Amino acid sequence: MRKSFLISVFFIVIISLSTLTPAQNITIGPDSMSGRTTISYKGIKVGEKADNVRFDNVLNSPQSSFSFKDLKDKIVIVEFWATWCGPCLPAMDHLKTLKDKFPDQVEVISVLHESEERLQRYIKNKPSAIWHLADPEMKTNQYFPHRAVPHTVLIDKDGKVAAITRPDEITEEVINKLINKQTVSLTKKDDGLNDGFDFTKDYFPKPESTEYAFDFQPPVPGGFPLTQRQRKGIWAGRRMTLINQPILNIYKTVFGFNTVRLVFEGVERSSIESPKNKTSYCLDVVVPKGKENELLAYAQKELLKMDFEIKGRIEKRKVEVGILTVTDKEKLLSHQSKGNESGQANVGMVNASQYKRNGVSIDEMLKGFFESFGHGGLPLVNETGVDGLFDFDFSLDLEDKFTLKNALEKYGLKLSKDTREVELLVIYKES
Repeated sequence: MRKSFLISVFFIVIISLSTLTPAQNITIGPDSMSGRTTISYKGIKVGEKADNVRFDNVLNSPQSSFSFKDLKDKIVIVEFWATWCGPCLPAMDHLKTLKDKFPDQVEVISVLHESEERLQRYIKNKPSAIWHLADPEMKTNQYFPHRAVPHTVLIDKDGKVAAITRPDEITEEVINKLINKQTVSLTKKDDGLNDGFDFTKDYFPKPESTEYAFDFQPPVPGGFPLTQRQRKGIWAGRRMTLINQPILNIYKTVFGFNTVRLVFEGVERSSIESPKNKTSYCLDVVVPKGKENELLAYAQKELLKMDFEIKGRIEKRKVEVGILTVTDKEKLLSHQSKGNESGQANVGMVNASQYKRNGVSIDEMLKGFFESFGHGGLPLVNETGVDGLFDFDFSLDLEDKFTLKNALEKYGLKLSKDTREVELLVIYKES
């Protein structure tokens, strides 16, 4: 079977891991990979000591170089994250709060797989007592391999890895237990790095003659959430596969709505979105060739037949929204696309802090970047009155609210608040 997947991962980044090496007497930092060996190693596991892990070029700390041995009798939280990762920013605020609460017992070390220049901007925008390491070459992954961020490694006072988990699992109660040398049991995060999960595998094998299909199955053990939309081959445009997705994400994907257009009725939003309460599923949807534009409609119809605790429906409601308008039409028109009149956009960099695409409409940019990543925290409405295709290149520092305003000004645009009637996805419980 021919397979060609475009893999988009919700709130995570897929990281290509090279052969991992033993975590013994190897320095982490620029030009420090001379200790590489041929021995295969899958990182330091829970219960193992991390004494010999060493960090160099650490920013915002009393000393630029140290190992976990130097932090004896302290609890260490190593947080892998990204500035473009939506969930990572509140996670960093949460860890800052913990550091402020336990200033002498806890050290928080953030590891960013981005440039030192970007990290310096973050430190300036969000000052704290957290130590930071820029690791664009991902050398630290040899010790703590992962595919998704945020990714948290918790080390106890004896230098042993107490947990590999998510940042929200680290609470004051957890810290107090470790201070008193008690054991903790936290949700394990393994990112599908075990031998049983392959994100390129087709977990719903089907004959190429398949026309309609709507299949559910339990989560893949050890896997991580992802969505596969096939763009080429026999399934092009008519197949969608979701792996290890909570039911709320499935509703959002199938109905084509993002978080800012969700309304909850008769169900607590916090209970549905809580990581501890998320039950994951796998879903595969297929429609016949020539019916590609019916893929989501078919999936919606079949999804609502399922016996889930929550349901979804689309409604128009008058709510507060963000309104995109033009402040300088000449400036906006200077960014009109000259080489892509066909409307076939060139896919470039798209994540929560960057959007670089050519030949796209304002509607596509507004929904596919600003609204889909929650910039502004509201549904967004295009009232520019300008048609055509444009070349956009946005770069935001998510922790700095002024970069959003400045990014829009570059194109002669601005966002303001008002009320409008817009479509929302209502999540409810069936009576």
